[in-house]
Order: sequence, then structure tokens, then C-alpha cells
Amino acid sequence: MPENWVLGKSDSGWMKSDVFFEYICNDFNKWLTDNNIKRPIILFVDGHRSHLNIFLSEFCDKNGIILYALPPNTTHILQPADVSVFRPLKHEWKKTVRQWQSEQDVNTAVTKINFCQVFEQTLNKVDMEPCITNGFRKCGFMEFDEYTLYSIASVAIYTNMLALKFNTRRRRRVWSKKWHERRNMGMGILHMLNDELLQEDSAAYKNFLRLTNHQFEKLLRLVEPHISRQDTVMRQCVSARSRLELTLRFLATGESYRSLMYSKENMIMAIEAVTKNGINKKAAAREFKVPRSTLVRRLALATPYSRKMGPATEIPEAEEKIIENWVLAMARKGFPVHRQNLILSPADVAVFKPLKSGWATEVRKWKYENFPKDVTRSTFGTILKSVFDKYASHKTIQNGFRKSGLFPFDKNNVDYSKCIPNRKIFQESVNSTTPSTPESWQSIADQFMELWQFPQCVGALDGRHITFRSPKSAGSFYHNYKGDHSLVLLAMADACCKFTYINIGVNGRISDGGVFRDCTLSKAIQNNSLNFPQSRPLPGSSNNVPYVIVADDAFPLSTRILKPYPQRGLSHDKKIFNYRLSRARRIIEHAFGILANRFRVLLNPICLSPNKVEKITLACVALHNYLCTNSGQFYTDFDEASIITLDTWKPQGTNRTSRSALSVRDEYKNYFCSPTGSVEWQDAAVLRHNC
Repeated sequence: MPENWVLGKSDSGWMKSDVFFEYICNDFNKWLTDNNIKRPIILFVDGHRSHLNIFLSEFCDKNGIILYALPPNTTHILQPADVSVFRPLKHEWKKTVRQWQSEQDVNTAVTKINFCQVFEQTLNKVDMEPCITNGFRKCGFMEFDEYTLYSIASVAIYTNMLALKFNTRRRRRVWSKKWHERRNMGMGILHMLNDELLQEDSAAYKNFLRLTNHQFEKLLRLVEPHISRQDTVMRQCVSARSRLELTLRFLATGESYRSLMYSKENMIMAIEAVTKNGINKKAAAREFKVPRSTLVRRLALATPYSRKMGPATEIPEAEEKIIENWVLAMARKGFPVHRQNLILSPADVAVFKPLKSGWATEVRKWKYENFPKDVTRSTFGTILKSVFDKYASHKTIQNGFRKSGLFPFDKNNVDYSKCIPNRKIFQESVNSTTPSTPESWQSIADQFMELWQFPQCVGALDGRHITFRSPKSAGSFYHNYKGDHSLVLLAMADACCKFTYINIGVNGRISDGGVFRDCTLSKAIQNNSLNFPQSRPLPGSSNNVPYVIVADDAFPLSTRILKPYPQRGLSHDKKIFNYRLSRARRIIEHAFGILANRFRVLLNPICLSPNKVEKITLACVALHNYLCTNSGQFYTDFDEASIITLDTWKPQGTNRTSRSALSVRDEYKNYFCSPTGSVEWQDAAVLRHNC
């Protein structure tokens, strides 16, 4: 290794802040002193995070080194090494390595042991002095050309400023469109819902929202704390009632957001046709397909009030100048401002920068007076109080804390509902219905026995694909065997079609059995943490049988999961078992059918992101359970003839099962074929080729 070389090392092999700091202190600063270089000098560095070190910045300030960080995305035009040094060096390095390998052995690699030797040969072949000189000259650092240097730097800064402008939201031409404002004078579709359908046609009101008015009011009281918004001095917010009504309409119809926005457009066009074109009210109502009485009532209302526009969203020139000065000041300290920091800088300059600057000043002052002590919990409050007194309006901060319920602190004034994600609200509202006591599971088992003549059954399990338009970046991640893009909804229902467990979010490529294997229900069954009732014999039998969940061929057979016999070589007894199993299992299929037909957004592909599809599905399931509880049999009643036959089932992959699981299934088979457990129509159903 040459005598004037200095090597540093790091654990990862990459440049780190401590290594760079060691180089500046022990080598670069020593070289300046030994060569009597006049100070101060300027050291240009790029924006790598290893250079962003407060200790390095303070050391350079004390030793006459001006550390200047080049703006981001500009090193290809402002860094001399990038401009004219690395390219010829890399080219010659490749040639030297190939020549060295041909002399040694083709399979010999350059390692840490022989690296310096090979690299010295590369440096001797390349005339580095003119390359470095040309690089500094081209970047404006040699024969110092202020115009060239600052013109290049200004291009980089202007590029980042353009990023700020393009990422700033455009100023609205109008604060609210006139036809939107007419909703306040009774011309919106929600006014028709509450003023006409509610008063005149309760059946149409229920068809519009899929809920009766009593159910809607009860639901509104439950969700209002989570969806309410606050009015501002610029405009009124959309009320919680309107938000819930629009959401229910979207879930009930599956219409796009855009079509919901224009749903009142026919009424507006009918009003304009009467007022401007002179068409009579009866003809306008017939042409635009709106109720005549509604049109007459809308025409009798007053004109809407006007609203003032809010403040401009573009950055004023004064603030832009502050940001520009801030960028340059940060670069001089060795901390370049990246694009994302620049986008967020207006709020930092206007609000946080004075407070942060004051905090840094006060901390340095306190450390100087109390050296060598450091700031602790006991001294933190004193320093913070002095910062507030000098650099911030105490009254403004106090009012902000008071409105948040933190000054004086009162936990009853803090709105914790804003901290709960919507997905969690819906998930808890559904999975909170999962039984957790033996008595609750026994109640479900009694319902299965009474309605479907299936003893000791605590649920029916199956999966359904929720189709949506997958983003292009996802590729085939959500592609399922049906040729669609979907998420899998794994659900378990009780005997009355009410969901007792759901899992949504797994991509459609995974089978129902794969989803079940990794879900919390499977783990709870394996850990025996669901508190199922104790095993007991079936009626007319002496062998203990556990409480089970019925499922189809996609799920593994176990002591808790019952699936039908394979379709090959079925005996009469096995056919009867498959029929009785499918008769109990169809309850989950029926629950899926009610869910999709009641909330028709699930019938067609949803043109939203996967996260929103999950929330929509959870909302539909929560509303389904709400209606099951409040409407009862009127919501879930169906015809006994709608039986799902096993002939329509597609064969699924087999699973290795234990002898105990096979014995449980055989116990149920023997029970269904015994005089105690048989039903009078099962033989006729098997003869009709239902199994």
C-alpha cells in the first residue's frame, strides 16, 4: 500500500458517519495543517447520510472547514469526481482486473489481500491530474467562476422548487359547485329520501337503504361518534346522517362514487328545464323521470346562499423566499434538503422551525452553564418553559392543549374514537359475536339440531371470493382459479345465517383450506381456546363425540371439522351422511347469498384498492349481522327446496387425516342411518341423486 494512503473500515463495508468523521479529524485536517493550507476552506460533500453528522458539522466550524452539502440529484453536474474522474477510472480498473486474472488464473478473484496491488496498477495507468482538474473546471470550482457555479446550483434548487409547486394542491376555481350547493335548499336525493320516501312510502325507503327507519336510527346512534366531522368557518361538514345514508346506498347498489354524485342531476335538469326553457312541470317530470310532486316542491324553495372561497393553497412569494434561504442555509451546514423535506417545509418554516431553533439555542446555553451535565427529566421542564416564553405564544399553545382535552388534563375530554381505525371497528363488531363460553356454543348447537337435525354442530364454514379490480403492480398476486382477481372471505355462520367468525384480506390465489390453516380460528381450535362444550355421545350412542364444524372438501378433516366422504364408490350410508352434511352446511352458502344480494356491491368487481375492499366487506358483514339480530326470520327466511347438492361440488385436494377424525365422521354416519337420527325424507333425497 502506498505510504500516503489511509484506510478505514466498517462492519458493513459501507461508509458510515463515524468512519467519515474519523477521516476528516485524523487525516484531512492533519493534511491541511501539514501543508499550511490557508483557512477557511470549503469542503463539498454529497447528501449521503454518512455526512449528516452534527459532531462533524461542529468540528468543521471550529477548524475553519466550511462543510457544504451539494443539493440532492445534482452530483452528476456539481461533483467533480462524478463528472470526470470515476468513468475513466472504472474503465481502466476493468481492463487491469482482466489482465491481472489472465496472468494469475482466470478463476482468481480480487480480494482484500490483493486489492491494493491491483488498484495501484490502475492508478499508475490513468493520468488522474488532468481528469481531476477538468472535473473541477467543468463544475466551476477551479479558476473560480461564481456565475458558472451558482447558475448550475440554481438549476438544481429550481428543480426542487418545481417539485414543491407540482406537489402542491391546485387552487380551486370554485369552492363548491352551484349544483352541489342546491342540496342545502332541498334538491338533493337525500332530501327526497327523508322528506318523501320516509313519509309516504316506507317500503321504498327500506329498499333504498336496505334498513327500516327504526333500524337506521339505531345504527346511526352506534356509529355517529366514529363518523362525525366538525364544521369550519369556511363551510359546513357533511352530517353523520348523510354520510351513513350515502354509505348504505353505495353498499346496497354497488354504484360508483361518480354515479352517486350525479344521482340528483336529473332533478336539477328538470328544474332548469322548467325555469329556463318554459317546459311545463308535468312534461319535465316525465322527460327526466322524476316525481312530479317532488319537482313542484323543489321549485317552491328559495335560492341557495353564497359562500366565500377559502384561502389560496399556493405558496406566496414571501414564503417561497424563506424556503429558498432555508435550503441554502441547511446546505452550508452540511445537511441537504431532500424533495420530501422540501414539500413539507412550509409548515416547518411557519410553525415548527422557530420552536425547534429556540429549543436548540436554549439547550446549548443550558449545557454551557451546567457543563458537563446533560438534559434529564428533572431539567427538561425548565428548559421547555423558557423556550415557550421566548419563542412561542403561550396563549396559543395553551388554547390548543385545552381544546384537545390535555390542559387541564381530563381523560373524559379526549376523543379516543378518532384513534380507532374503521377496519378495527368493523372487525370487532363482527368477531365480537364469536361465542366464548360453552353455553353460547351449546345454544348454537341446539339451533342446528332444531332447524337442520344435525347434533352437536357449532357452525358452518366456507369461503367466498370478493372480486375487485386489482392494481397493475400486483400482477397475478390476486388471481384466482376462476380467472378473476379477488380477496378471500372466510366465514363461519350459525344456524340462523349470522356470521360468528370472518377473515378477509388473503389474496385469491390461496385456497379456502390454505386460508383456514393460517387464520386465528384454526389456531384457536388447535389450542382448545374456544371453550367448546365437553364431548358427549350422540343420541342413541355410547361413544363420546366432540362438537364439530361442518365444511366442504376444501378443508382438512379433523376431530372438529367434518367434511363429506369422497365421491368414489359411495355406499348408501355414506350418501346419506353427505346429504345430511350438505343440508347443514348450506347455511353458510345461504348466508353468503343473502349478504351479496342485500348489499349488491359484492356482486360485481369493486373498482377500489384492496384495503378499501376489505373495509367494504367488513361493513357489509357487520350490517348483515345487525339485520339478522334486529329483523330475525324476516331477513333470513328461505325456501326448503333450495338445497345445494353435492353433485355441484368440485373435487378438492386430499389431506392426511387421523384415525380419530375418521372415527368421528363414522359415528355421525351411523347416527344418521340409525332410527334415532334418521329423517323420513333422507332416503328419497338420495334416490333423487342429490348425493
